[in-house]
Amino acid sequence: MAKKIIPKKKNPGGRPRKHNDLEKFQTKINEYFNIVCKDEILTDGNGDAIIDSKGRPAIKSNPPTITGLARHLGFIDRQSIYDAIARNDGFSCAIKKAINQIEEYAEKQLFSGNGNVTGAIFWLKNRGDNWRDRHELDHTTKGNEIGLRAAELRKRILGG
Repeated sequence: MAKKIIPKKKNPGGRPRKHNDLEKFQTKINEYFNIVCKDEILTDGNGDAIIDSKGRPAIKSNPPTITGLARHLGFIDRQSIYDAIARNDGFSCAIKKAINQIEEYAEKQLFSGNGNVTGAIFWLKNRGDNWRDRHELDHTTKGNEIGLRAAELRKRILGG
């Protein structure tokens, strides 16, 4: 009698998820902000702090970024983070909160007087979410075209 081969069950949703435990996932997010993005005091070859022109220790800033968050969480790229958000589950909520925290950092740069304010403005404008100088207006009636065509309107105005 021939041995019966049972095919391996495939994951119905494609590739298995990298993260299955929401609590561990949130811990990784917290680790990114609290450890990876922590500013560092620059030191010389002896381990002594490098002092800037104002007599303060020179600091290397490690600002949070969406790409940095994606890499830290084990995603391939930024788009993978947006794909995870689109799944609309507990993980997407955690990611949205983390991205909000990154956006908050950029907003604070606008008011701090430190750092690259122009860069923060550029980033916020390109994020969307109502951070634009230009607003697009719908000059129709609730999405429907206005009934009069230009020729008809001209005729009514000029009486011809």
